[in-house]
Amino acid sequence: MSFFDELVKRNTYPIVFIGSGMSKRYLNNCPSWLDLLQQFWVELTQDDFYSYLSEIKEKLPQHLTENEKNFQVNIKVAKNIHDKFNQAFRKKEVTIPNLNSEDVFLKSIDPFKYALSLKFQSVKLKENIDMEEYELFCDVLVNAKIIVTTNYDTFIEDILSERNNPAKVFIGQKGFFDPYEDWGELYKIHGSVLEPSSIVIDEDDYSSYDKNSILISAKLLSNMIHSPIIFLGYSLTDRNVVKLLTDFSSQIPIEDLRKTANRIVVVEYEEGNTNIDEKNILDRESNISYTHIKTDNYKEIFSKLSKIDEGLSPYEVRKFNGVIKKLVMASGQKGALDSVLVSPVELENIAEQIDQGKPIVLAIGDSKYIFVNPTVTNYMEDYVLEKHEILSDNALRFVANQGAATKNPFIYHYKNLDINNSSLEPWEIDRINDKINNRNQAQISGIKSTINLSHQKTYASLEDILAMDLQLNKKIDLITYNSPNLSFEEFNKYVKEIALPNFVSLYKKRNKKDGNLKSAYRKLFSMWDILKYGEIKK
Repeated sequence: MSFFDELVKRNTYPIVFIGSGMSKRYLNNCPSWLDLLQQFWVELTQDDFYSYLSEIKEKLPQHLTENEKNFQVNIKVAKNIHDKFNQAFRKKEVTIPNLNSEDVFLKSIDPFKYALSLKFQSVKLKENIDMEEYELFCDVLVNAKIIVTTNYDTFIEDILSERNNPAKVFIGQKGFFDPYEDWGELYKIHGSVLEPSSIVIDEDDYSSYDKNSILISAKLLSNMIHSPIIFLGYSLTDRNVVKLLTDFSSQIPIEDLRKTANRIVVVEYEEGNTNIDEKNILDRESNISYTHIKTDNYKEIFSKLSKIDEGLSPYEVRKFNGVIKKLVMASGQKGALDSVLVSPVELENIAEQIDQGKPIVLAIGDSKYIFVNPTVTNYMEDYVLEKHEILSDNALRFVANQGAATKNPFIYHYKNLDINNSSLEPWEIDRINDKINNRNQAQISGIKSTINLSHQKTYASLEDILAMDLQLNKKIDLITYNSPNLSFEEFNKYVKEIALPNFVSLYKKRNKKDGNLKSAYRKLFSMWDILKYGEIKK
C-alpha cells in the first residue's frame, strides 16, 4: 500500500510544508532565489553577476558539498546586495515606490526587504494550469491540520480565505511562542511580504533563523504522533528540507527511524513523470529517514489527499476550540457557566464514549435551550445499565414530567446534582421532592407498601421465586418485595439481563393490557435503585 493510500485509510489530516515549487507551478512571475538576487544586482552594478558568484564559491571550504556551497554563495551574495541596496537608497541612487527616507527612519523599515516584498505582492494564476489539479490542491490546503511554508507570497492565505477557511497566520518564529490550537494554522517561517522585516534572505537572517529552528522541529514532532508530514514544492537538494529533516531525526531514537519513514514524505517534481515513484530513504549515518516520491502527477496525489475527512475542517476545529476556551474562561470567571459542561465526571464519560467509537453530539448555546427528552425505554436502559449518558438535569426533568405517582429510578442523579442550584424549574424540584417525602419512592418501606398484599410473602432465594408457576407480574412483585434480603449480585444480574430487556420489549408492543406488568417492573427498578445507591430520607 502506498504512503498516500495508507494515509487516506487512517483518515488523518496531515501537516503540509509548501515550498517555492508550488508557487512556480501555479503562479505567474515567481523568480527563483538566484533570479531574484540577479534582478537587484543588475540595478546596483555593471559587474557580471555569475562571475561574482564563482568568486565567492572559490573561497568556500572544500569539504562542503556542492549543495552546501551553493547555499553559502546565495546567502553571502544576498548579504552583499542587501547592504549595497540600502546604501544606494540612502544616497538616492535607487528609489522605491511609496517609501522615503523619513519612513525608513521613523518606522524602522528595511529598504531592501521592503523592495523585495513588492516583487511578491501581485499573485496571479498562470493561464495554462490544470484547473482540476489546482482545485484539488486547494482542497489539500483546506484539509491540512497545519501548513508550514518558506514562501514569502500570500498565495496560501488567499486560497484559504477564498474557501472560507482562513488560517491563523504566524509570521517568522514569533508564532512558536504564542498560544496556538494546533489546528488550521499557517506558519510562514521565512517571513511574509506583509511584514517585510520578517523576510529571511541573507547570511544574517539565516544565522538568526538557524538558532531557533529547533522550535519548529519540536512543535512538529509533537504533532507527528497523530499527523504525518508532507513536503510539497521542495527538492532533496533544498537546504530547508535537509535542515528540517536533520532536526526531526536528531530528536528521534535510532530504532524509530523506520517508523519515521512512514510519517514523513518528500514529493519532488520530475518533469513529465506520470508515475508516482516511491521509495523509503533510511540513512543511519546521518540519522535521516523519510519516504521520497518523484512525480509530475500531482493530480493523483491531491485527489487521494482530498478524500481525507475527519468530519470538521481544521479551521472549524480551531474555531470550536476557541469558542469552548472562551466559554470556559469568560463565563466560568463570572460564575455563569453551567457546571455540567465542565464536570470532571461528565467529561470522563464523554471521553470514554469517544474512545469506544460512540456517536457524540456537541451543542453550544444558552443552556435553557439545550436539553434531551428521553423516552421511557431510553431512560431505563441508560439508568439500569449504569451508562449515565443522560445528564442529571435532564434525567430529573424527565422523572418530574412522568407524573407524581409514576415510579422511575432517579437516586443516582439526585445525589449527583444540587437540584436547588440546577436548571430545573421550581415545580420540577417540588415534584422530585414529593416523590421522596410524600410518596416514599426513595425508601425500601415505601416501595414495599405499594405491592399488593397478596404478593407480600417471604422467600429465601431468587431461584425459589423464579421456579414458581405464577403470573409474571406477581412473580416480579415477589422479587421486589424480597430483594432487600436476597443476594444483590443475583438480583442485579436478574434486573439487567432479564427484567430490563423484557420491559423494553413490553413497551415496544404498546399493548394497553400490559399496564400492571409495566407497573411491576417500575417498582422492581425503583427497589434496585434504592439497594444500589442507598435510600434518600424524607
